[in-house]
Amino acid sequence: MPIIPQCIITNHIFCRLPAKSVGRFRCVSKEWLSLLTEPQFIQTHQKTLNTNHFLFESNDGSLYSVPYNNHELVSLTKLPFKLHNFRIDGSANGLVLATGYKNLNGKGWTVLALNLTTKDYVELPIASRKDFFGFKGFGYDSVSDDYKVVVFSRFEHYNGDVYVYSLRTNTVKQVMSRSPYFDDRFCWPAGVFVNGFLHWILGIDCKPVIVAFSLADDKLSELPPPNEVDLSDFDTKLVALGEKLAIFNEVKGDIWLMNEYGLQKSWTKIVVDGFNEIPMYKPIVFYDNGKVLFLRRREGWNAKGNIVLNSPDPTVPGIYDVEEQTFSKTSHISYMKMRYYIGAYAESLVSPKFSTSI
Repeated sequence: MPIIPQCIITNHIFCRLPAKSVGRFRCVSKEWLSLLTEPQFIQTHQKTLNTNHFLFESNDGSLYSVPYNNHELVSLTKLPFKLHNFRIDGSANGLVLATGYKNLNGKGWTVLALNLTTKDYVELPIASRKDFFGFKGFGYDSVSDDYKVVVFSRFEHYNGDVYVYSLRTNTVKQVMSRSPYFDDRFCWPAGVFVNGFLHWILGIDCKPVIVAFSLADDKLSELPPPNEVDLSDFDTKLVALGEKLAIFNEVKGDIWLMNEYGLQKSWTKIVVDGFNEIPMYKPIVFYDNGKVLFLRRREGWNAKGNIVLNSPDPTVPGIYDVEEQTFSKTSHISYMKMRYYIGAYAESLVSPKFSTSI
């Protein structure tokens, strides 16, 4: 019997398997364990598979995952921890920054770097730092091959400092004292990760601006919005559509896409026809080939792609296909069972255990 070359097994078989299946094959032998934990294989597997999921929390606090492609509800009850008020403050390459309380009484606040596919996680030491009380962002620095947490600390009477935590080195450094930017919306926004930068709409000198933080050089800058967009409108949000930064107005339905990063004239408006033609529906998320936009308003809308909507029967959500202009129900997800939509993440084999000193 001919022997299949290892490169064929790796690049054409293992790279096309779900992450959970690859995890099981790691137990076959030491050779396969070494092969399937190599950074190069993990990167190739992630690019080849590219499977994304929605994340919901149920009324009893349980977490559920819903793949983009089939909407089959999957319970995440086997997570090795229990958190209350679970929140995702960012995701990159399958890792998410998760925060929550260990106890129902609002005590035991913790911050985790977590892979929801492999259930691998580390508890980050930043939770005990008072200067890390503020809004955050999480992303991947390809220059240093590192995952970083950026925190704008928040104090009562003045703007806070800016800190960066490195997952690889397990260290914290202060990169700015008394930041001129502040969260004038008081909504503790999570940073939107695009093109190696984290983004927020923040205030400076009583004026809202788009702030970009470079994970490569730890520097803040501002991005010019479209002239037609009013950033002071609290219904205006930043989102990531695929690998591009976008601005979305949750009431008007306007979507602006930055096609060339950093270039103001590259902002392009996506025409959203008939935004209010589907009354009384509450969009949960807009998605198109892995491009996700979080929505939580009453109005229905349509745009290029698919939209998950609450149908007139509140226990059965539906999918509105804009190109076909058809609405279909799906019984896989019981919205009444879900308390709220938390976020999205990619299926991957990336381990959060970069540093052995955590």
